[in-house]
Amino acid sequence: MDIASPTLCAPSMGWDVPWILLLLLTVGQGVAILALSIVLWSRRAQGAPSRGSRMRCYDCGGSPSSSCKETVTTCGEGERCGFLDRRPQPGPGQIKLSGKPSVTLIRQYPACVAAHHCNQVETESVGDVTYTTHRDCCLGDLCNSAVASHVAPACVLAAAATTLAWLLLGLWSG
Repeated sequence: MDIASPTLCAPSMGWDVPWILLLLLTVGQGVAILALSIVLWSRRAQGAPSRGSRMRCYDCGGSPSSSCKETVTTCGEGERCGFLDRRPQPGPGQIKLSGKPSVTLIRQYPACVAAHHCNQVETESVGDVTYTTHRDCCLGDLCNSAVASHVAPACVLAAAATTLAWLLLGLWSG
């Protein structure tokens, strides 16, 4: 009767543990990126307006006040949620005082934007002042909130986990 030697059941000493950990880390990152992509794609697909539907957006009505974040409006047909950024441009008649920091009035506020004006820049003159207006659009209901996106913290967390894994791998392998 043959009895198996206990040394045959023990793992071989030739296992490359750092390589296996690196492989697991890479596969884990791939799965995390795939899952995040699916979640973002589904949000974008849900937020895309269908024909005939109107979007709900934050709208300040032309005045960037703190209370306008609570004002929700239904945009008209062919409009999307977005931001207006209006800045005065320095003119040739403006005098810059030495030793005084220049102050620029920037008015950025959420609004409904006509789809054909999305991501465009327009210039207009009012009296002696020339203003540049940037119109940026986003997809989805109430997407023009000033609340920070949840994607950026997730990316920072993923980068921190990756860095920690690389450091631990380096410490473990010697």
